[in-house]
Formats: sequence, C-alpha cells, structure tokens
Amino acid sequence: MSKASLTINIAFKIANAYNRNRIIQENENSILGFFSLEIFLEQLAMHIISEQTAIFSFYIQNGSISDEQFLKIIHTVKKLQKAPLYINKIGTLSITQLAAYGQRLKRQHNLIVLIIAYTQLIIKNSRHSLENHIQKITLDLKTLPKKLNIPIVALSQLSHQVKNRTDKCSQLSNLGDFSSIKQNAVIRPFIFKYRKANYLKNVEF
Repeated sequence: MSKASLTINIAFKIANAYNRNRIIQENENSILGFFSLEIFLEQLAMHIISEQTAIFSFYIQNGSISDEQFLKIIHTVKKLQKAPLYINKIGTLSITQLAAYGQRLKRQHNLIVLIIAYTQLIIKNSRHSLENHIQKITLDLKTLPKKLNIPIVALSQLSHQVKNRTDKCSQLSNLGDFSSIKQNAVIRPFIFKYRKANYLKNVEF
C-alpha cells in the first residue's frame, strides 16, 4: 500500500467513524480536510473504493466485477458521499495558502483534522533559499495545529537511500532535505513496505 493510499483511507475511516458516532453534538457539522497536491480526485475516490471493498481498482475500472462486488461498491460510494470529508485537489499550494484554507475551513465548517499529501509539493517562495523554505514549511506546520486547535497529518517523501540499506529500514536521516521534520514534528511514523523479517532481525527489544 502506498503512503497516499494509506492516508486517504485513514481520512475516510476517521470521517466515516465521526459521521457514524456524532458524539459531540455542537460539532456535528464538522469536517475532515484532505489536501492532495499530487493525486487526482478521481484517483483518491478509487483508492477508497478499492480498499474498502477489497476489489482491485483495475477490475473496477474495467467493469470486471460480479453482482455482489457491484453492491459492495455502491455501499461504499454511499458511505463516501455521507462522510464529512473535504477533499481539496489544488496541485500547487504555498504554506501561506494552506494556512489560509485551514483557517477558513475551521471557521466555516469546524475543521477537526487536516491531512496534507505531501510536504515536498508545497511550492517554494522565490525569496527563500531551499533550506529556509523547508524550515519555514516545517515550522508553520508545527504552529498551525495550535492556531486551529486540531491535529495535522503531513506526508513526506523519503530519499532513495533507504533502498540501498540491507534491512530496508527507514530512518529519520532518509528525509533528506526535509530533515527539519525531525525537530518540528511531534510524531514521525514510517510506512514499511518490505518483508517484516528484514526489519525485525536487526531490532533489539
């Protein structure tokens, strides 16, 4: 599973669970924001449908599905339509624009979570060097949750150096130019896609 696929499904599950429970009455009109700077809206929807129905997207796109699978897809689409999930496909976005969007969603729709896919595609201010640009992005992403009073999930690419490691284990150093995430992120989980044994044999418990 790719990081984009994992993240959009996390977003859908949060939104769907919130829609189902409606625990906090005064926040019942709240939404979850998903900002995709890379993947088309149709692809995001396909990711959700494929993961939730356990049907390969290839078969869905080609119509090679059974009647039972078709009903699963219809059920998932209805859940997706009802989920309080705001997906914004912009393509290019500055950190200032992102903050403005977040503040507007918070004010107008009571934003509860903001997910960004992904940090390397936030456009650079021409006045800043690459190093200063990256530091500004990570610092702004650190302060934005405090301003909006919500959690923010931001995806980041790793350098290809991790592929050269014998254990294929991702490390913070593999963030490359975005190493400032080490200092500014509160939680830094990694998606591990290689064989579990490659990792566990070098881990001390």
